[in-house]
Amino acid sequence: MYELVMSDNSAIDSTVFTFDSAAGTLTTTTSDGGKIGTYEMKLTAKYGATYTNVGSVEFDFTIDPCEATSLSLSTSPLPKVQYTLG
Repeated sequence: MYELVMSDNSAIDSTVFTFDSAAGTLTTTTSDGGKIGTYEMKLTAKYGATYTNVGSVEFDFTIDPCEATSLSLSTSPLPKVQYTLG
């Protein structure tokens, strides 16, 4: 089970980002130039028979320019990385 939030644990902007936990994909769609920038995010995975094992990774997601893009998130542990799409 995956959860995606901003690195400060606030919710992602649903007008820009769509996270499909089952597929492990993050999609962004916007034509709002005000949304250009870097977003600090945190992906948390809960696993095990009762979801008691927890792992997380923080990463930067950059929108520049505002175009529809997708990012498939790996299930393996990752260090903090930056993705620039556009």
